[in-house]
Amino acid sequence: MSENDPPRPETPPEPQPPREPTPEPALEPKPTSPSSGRTLLYGCLSLAFAVPFGIVYLLLTAALGPRLRLGVDAAMPLTAAGVSGPEGQADVRLWLAGPFVELSLGDPASRAAVSLGVGAWAAALQMRGSAAAPYAGVEANVFTLASHVDLLLRWRLGRRLGLGALFSVALAVPEATVQFAGRDAARWGRPFGLAALVVEARLD
Repeated sequence: MSENDPPRPETPPEPQPPREPTPEPALEPKPTSPSSGRTLLYGCLSLAFAVPFGIVYLLLTAALGPRLRLGVDAAMPLTAAGVSGPEGQADVRLWLAGPFVELSLGDPASRAAVSLGVGAWAAALQMRGSAAAPYAGVEANVFTLASHVDLLLRWRLGRRLGLGALFSVALAVPEATVQFAGRDAARWGRPFGLAALVVEARLD
């Protein structure tokens, strides 16, 4: 092009079509266990059988981690066990209370769970006797300690409700005895078992 040639207009660039924004991948929340991030409280009330007593069983636990729980449980008498002999008969009722620790063996987020536990109970046997002549009936209380191991099967029905079955084997030290006129009419606690159907509710 010479100096006398008129300048040619520059051709503007063709507009580019707008780019569609690329969607960012959605982040799915990670599954969390029922006890993730805070302490959860659980409680239950159930009928139980501690050989040979019928009892009402109470349980309160705190979830300290995904697999670990710390709790206290107690039992109050529902029915009495009868002991009889030539001297008369006695009704015996059982009270239990104490702490325990529980460890879940499976995935804590699953609907079904199996747990093992160990603990100790303070046990009281309340005795009321009715004697045949010439003996006199008396009331007495016997106190002992019992260590126990537990197997608990749980089935979670929802966020706050679950069912379970509890099986415990315990050993009382010292062994409790029922005496009639100075003789041992019955012994209890070496060992004894407890079985309960549990309805569990989350309290927090």
